[in-house]
Amino acid sequence: DARRESMRIARESITKHAKAVGAPEEDLRVLIALSGDPLLEVARALDEEAPHQRLIRLQTESANARRVAASEKEQREINNRPPWKKEEVAALAKAMQRFPGGAPNRWGKISS
Repeated sequence: DARRESMRIARESITKHAKAVGAPEEDLRVLIALSGDPLLEVARALDEEAPHQRLIRLQTESANARRVAASEKEQREINNRPPWKKEEVAALAKAMQRFPGGAPNRWGKISS
């Protein structure tokens, strides 16, 4: 399929650019793991980038990909948390009354 072939070519292009500028292996692994439009956009940007700017672009794109992956992982973890129990909600409400807004270290006291 054409899309799969485009992504294969994009990965080859990213690898070629990364090796040419001596990019760290970890940055290359992160970028190669991309798929779909993000992968194609990185490859296109590297192809259009001036040769002396490619290492910076690779490192920037790798850092962005890591941030996105961390954010998506955090969101999955949040979505998989069980809902609060009635006792937990009641304890929170009681603590919030005991330590009203503006109290020093309010959330530290509430959490303990």
